[in-house]
Amino acid sequence: MRERSCVLPENVLHFVTGDKMLLKYVSVFLLSMVPVLELRGAIPVAVSMDLNYWASLVICVIGNMLPVPFILLFIRFTAAAYSTPRILLGVLMISA
Repeated sequence: MRERSCVLPENVLHFVTGDKMLLKYVSVFLLSMVPVLELRGAIPVAVSMDLNYWASLVICVIGNMLPVPFILLFIRFTAAAYSTPRILLGVLMISA
């Protein structure tokens, strides 16, 4: 009986399993979402982790742009909530 060969190429398997490479890319992706660090912090971290520069750059840019639609979607609700006067525990809080 013939042995079943692996469907994925060897370099993809090495990417997923070897040296925890996928974990490094995911951590750089999440780091690029942090508002203070963004690309200025994530790309140097990726380079210091010995990741491919161009792949890291693409992953960091995608990670940096991913939260933008959600921020734009919810900023209207947040601004409306904070722009109206609220009464909280009997104290009148007026927003400026």
